[in-house]
Amino acid sequence: MLVGGIAAVLQPISGDIVGQVLAKTQPAKLAAMEGQFKTEQGAPLRIGGWPNEATQTTRFALEIPYGLSLLAFHEPQAIVKGLEEFPRDQWPLWSSRSWP
Repeated sequence: MLVGGIAAVLQPISGDIVGQVLAKTQPAKLAAMEGQFKTEQGAPLRIGGWPNEATQTTRFALEIPYGLSLLAFHEPQAIVKGLEEFPRDQWPLWSSRSWP
């Protein structure tokens, strides 16, 4: 119980720090992880969903307005870079048909 209690307090703090570092040092990875195709001010946090490269959307996701901007930068109107800002060869391979 003691270890679980301490971990329950520390995990959100460490997750917040890692999220901010990721947004600043590896913005392409953040965009890929969150299905963020377009650069947006006040970007929503997407929970679940299915990224579609062809339409550059994330279907079936529950979106929390301003959530990604808040998590990444602690600013609801912060600009979050989308995958459109990065060369296509830096995008992840989401589907089995994309594998070489």
